[in-house]
Amino acid sequence: MKKLKAILSFVFVLGIICLGFSFASNNYGKVNAFAYSSQIVLENSTFDMAGGTISNAIGDNGGAVYVGNGATFTMTGGKIKNCSATNGGAVYIANGGTFIFNGGTIENCVADLGYAIYVQAGGTLNYENNADGFTGCGEDEDLHIYAEEGATVIAPGTPINIYVDGGLSKTITAPAGATTYLLQESEMPLDYEHCCGYFLDSELRTTIKNDTIDLTSVGEEITFSPRTASASSDGINIYTRTADPSLFTFTTDGADGYILTKNSAVTYSGTEFNLIMPREYEDKTVTTIANSAFTRKFDSCGSVNITFSSEITEVPVSCFETGFGEENCNIKSINIHNNITSIGNYAFSYCIGFTGSLIIGDRVTSIGVCAFYYCFGLTGELIIPDSVTSIGDYAFYYCNGLTSVIIGNNVTSIGNYVFSDCSGLTSVTIGNSVTSIGDGAFRYCSGLTGELIMPNSVTSIGYEAFSSCSGLTGELIILDSVTSIGNSAFSSCSGLTSVTIGDSVTSIGSSAFYYCSGLTEVKVSSGNTVYEDRGKNAIIEKSTNTIIQGFNCTDLSVLEEVTSIGDSAFSYCSGLTGELIIPDSVTSIGNYAFQYCTGLTGVYIPSSVTSIGSYAFQCCTGLTGVYIPSSVTTISASGYYNAPFNGCSSGLVIYTDVANASSKPSGWGTYWNYYGSGKTLTVNYGYTLEQYKSEVGLTFAPNGGGEAQKDEDIEISQNMLLQCLTETTVDAIIEKREYVVLSKKQTKIA
Repeated sequence: MKKLKAILSFVFVLGIICLGFSFASNNYGKVNAFAYSSQIVLENSTFDMAGGTISNAIGDNGGAVYVGNGATFTMTGGKIKNCSATNGGAVYIANGGTFIFNGGTIENCVADLGYAIYVQAGGTLNYENNADGFTGCGEDEDLHIYAEEGATVIAPGTPINIYVDGGLSKTITAPAGATTYLLQESEMPLDYEHCCGYFLDSELRTTIKNDTIDLTSVGEEITFSPRTASASSDGINIYTRTADPSLFTFTTDGADGYILTKNSAVTYSGTEFNLIMPREYEDKTVTTIANSAFTRKFDSCGSVNITFSSEITEVPVSCFETGFGEENCNIKSINIHNNITSIGNYAFSYCIGFTGSLIIGDRVTSIGVCAFYYCFGLTGELIIPDSVTSIGDYAFYYCNGLTSVIIGNNVTSIGNYVFSDCSGLTSVTIGNSVTSIGDGAFRYCSGLTGELIMPNSVTSIGYEAFSSCSGLTGELIILDSVTSIGNSAFSSCSGLTSVTIGDSVTSIGSSAFYYCSGLTEVKVSSGNTVYEDRGKNAIIEKSTNTIIQGFNCTDLSVLEEVTSIGDSAFSYCSGLTGELIIPDSVTSIGNYAFQYCTGLTGVYIPSSVTSIGSYAFQCCTGLTGVYIPSSVTTISASGYYNAPFNGCSSGLVIYTDVANASSKPSGWGTYWNYYGSGKTLTVNYGYTLEQYKSEVGLTFAPNGGGEAQKDEDIEISQNMLLQCLTETTVDAIIEKREYVVLSKKQTKIA
């Protein structure tokens, strides 16, 4: 007999391999040992699986086994694993079919509905004796069993959640041995990881939660309508879909689905309004939400909670957008499930009612422009998953409740102003695929602390990218991968103490390190072909001999080695005091060059200079005298606000050898001598250099000339251009500087 069984078993396996597996109007005994990898179809037949394995099988309904009308599938052993289907990853029970799951396991199966089992209306599932029969089939999220209206499910006493369609009547049979149904209160809504769109009905919970219903006999059925009732029996929680179609308008998508938008005839209202997107309408899937579908639609609501159906993959443009001054403070929570792949432009902008953490699913590939603009209620850590490849401009602008950001390793570009004004950020981790950091990307992120670490994938740093990140401290190292640093990229980063510029940097924008008051050291790599530091704590452009940025405000000897003073080169140099005598090697003074140097009292501009930029001496409030020769052909001043001396004291007097106002060079802007709106400085025309020296009491005789002074009259300011010379002879000074003439042989310069 044992030999016969073995032969039958062999024939059985051979039949499976060669012919496929389809049972119709036959009854089979127990099958103990076999291996199969295609779907088994049962119609008006029985199959008892006591051992063996069905694996990697795929089907539309039931990846491993389809239990048709009049068929019974009994499983007491063996495994069904790694199978998949649209409905019922392992088993699909059709109307009139029965699956008795008394033993064995269903492992790692997946489906759109019912990761393990799908029960059609009229089908029966009994797994009361196999509570531990599921592994890796979504049981932790309660997604492993899906039962339609009219299905019978006989469950064990351990907690199992079953999801059913809303609006339909459902019959549930009590487990064997049960005497009561305990109706348990459950969370609403489920968290985002659950199958969004399924909830315990709120009206239902209010009505019957924590009630106990006596059963007169084992197997008694409780019938309920999901819109009005629900039950939990020995841990069987019945969840219903509560989306209300009357809240929406449905238009065809041109294929086999619907596009969803708000029903304009309905007003959304209520103290707590729950908007749940339906998965289906009239037997067709709701695939899309229209652009601007819910823009400014919740004004009559108190608190709004929004949940997307699992079929929606994109949050469209301006879906929940509001405007400035019309901030959507009503929306308190949104469940963005794991099927969402794209978050559109302005999708949630100005939704200031959002509170708590934002969790972005790991299927999202793009986050649009202004997607979460001004959502300052968002808090905690934001993780941009590795699935995301692009982040649009202003995406998280002014989300100042965020405390840390981790940018995934597939993001290649951080857009303009993405995290600008996120003042609560204390840490940022930039993924290793980012090549560009956009304009203002982290501007005004004053909470960022410690040293800034960028991956060596970064090649460009945009305009104001880290401007006003005053919490950044220590050494800033611009790696060799970086080729360009934008204008004002690190301006007002007052905590930085040193900067190292790498080999590959070929472009440094104006004011890149403007008002970095803590910087005391700058180094340019010796391998850099465009810039150098010349040991002067400065960044000098080689080809134009322009000082881009100076970092030593008490020693300006570097000016003797350059021909041009760049934009903002010495702005905010509070240590620069006394009289500034610009050497005659210099031909141009850039915009903002000495802005806010409040310690300056006088400025001498030599005849070698031909142009003075806008704001050049703005807010130098200590200035009392400035000499501008007629050699200067251009003074940029298209308005009082950008005049070189705007914000200076009204006591400042300008001296020039230009004969009179009518003969000044045509390139001197209309507002060249303005210090405010409608306010002009006194100009003394026709002054020679000697007259200017006499008028302001200039200690030095620039460019030679002048009479020697007595020892006791010689006073050289600590912060003058020549302070670096100590215990040196006057002859050496004359030889080196050419613009100081003193008769004595020994002078100490303090």
